[in-house]
Amino acid sequence: MNSRQLPAAYAANRGAIEGKAPLFAAQEDEPDRAVREREANPVAASIILGAMLRDLRTKSGMTMLDAARALHCSASRVSRIEGAQSAPNLRNIRAFVQIYGVADEDADTLEALATMALAPAWWNDFGEAVPAWITRLVALESKAASVWTYQLAKVPALLQTAEYASAVQDMAELAPRVGKASHRLAFQAARQERYFRSSVQSIFILDEGVLHRTFGSALVMAEQMERLIQVAGFPGQEIRILSYGAGVPPLPFPVVHLLFNGEIPDVAFAGEGDGMRCVSDSGSHWGTSEFRNALIRMTDRSESSEVSLEMIRGARDRFSAELE
Repeated sequence: MNSRQLPAAYAANRGAIEGKAPLFAAQEDEPDRAVREREANPVAASIILGAMLRDLRTKSGMTMLDAARALHCSASRVSRIEGAQSAPNLRNIRAFVQIYGVADEDADTLEALATMALAPAWWNDFGEAVPAWITRLVALESKAASVWTYQLAKVPALLQTAEYASAVQDMAELAPRVGKASHRLAFQAARQERYFRSSVQSIFILDEGVLHRTFGSALVMAEQMERLIQVAGFPGQEIRILSYGAGVPPLPFPVVHLLFNGEIPDVAFAGEGDGMRCVSDSGSHWGTSEFRNALIRMTDRSESSEVSLEMIRGARDRFSAELE
């Protein structure tokens, strides 16, 4: 398989060391882009819908309280809809259209977005294997123009092999249920496929400790390093290592920053697990621009793509040598 070919699906392969076998299944014919764009993404639809309603309300000269009174609901309900925290039904949309004096064309767009916002998402198929805290990130990451990711403890989920992900889960859970674990791995594979089939440009900044901290066996780690090498060859994908010599990083926790070139505002996700926080504006001390600036500083202090790739190859060779 060409090392620059994007994956169609992830296939775990224990023989994939030093290029002996592909870490991704070969990609078949590229599906129609319009079909992919129609995949259910209620979160993205809710965000665009909320932004449109907020803009229409502002242009109409109405405050949030004015709109709430006209709609016979609470101001917090209007706020939740505009903030994509609650999806309105079609009856709500028609009420918004009437009080804001929306043109027919925009009304059709609002109704279409509301329908998409209420549709089940693709990740619902995986049930409890998809925690609530990650759904917003999963919904938006493959729709972004560019994504910056910083991870200091382990390889980011988007870059993990199945065996590495299993080892991470084993360390997180003393007695993981087999069914639940398999569902998580299936979800992770589906998430990776959607991400790498999109046109998103990525920079993954990894702390050097990721190249040394062992999850599972030497074989698992050798495969994981090979996986990083392969992804670094994909168009638009860049992996940078923040070496020990770079000093203390400005961010002591994982961060993902998503930049959009359209109707969705930029957003950052700080932390991990149940403690992950979504930041969508600069209303607080740390907003999206502050996180992006911190990621830029870390990128400037990290090794170049070429040097980073050599460091990853060195880690792969080191783990491979343990197998001899």
